[in-house]
Amino acid sequence: MELKNIKNAVASLNNKGGKMKKIILILGLLTVCGFIFTAASCSWFGQKNSPTATFMPGSDRDAHGCIASAGYSWCEAKQKCLRVWEEACN
Repeated sequence: MELKNIKNAVASLNNKGGKMKKIILILGLLTVCGFIFTAASCSWFGQKNSPTATFMPGSDRDAHGCIASAGYSWCEAKQKCLRVWEEACN
């Protein structure tokens, strides 16, 4: 009688283990599909998450044409763009 109960318990665990493996496999596949869709949608629809997509280096010129991102600022005394750590404005 006891041996029959043990066999039934083992069979029950095997069935549950199979279901659990299927559930984990399905969840894994859904996760992978989600990552693939997210990555693909960014490139397929032209949505890029890089800062260069909206701002190109050197495109931030001020009223005098100085490029602030490169460290240039307008020097009124010399009437030109310069980097204050390379050349004094006086």
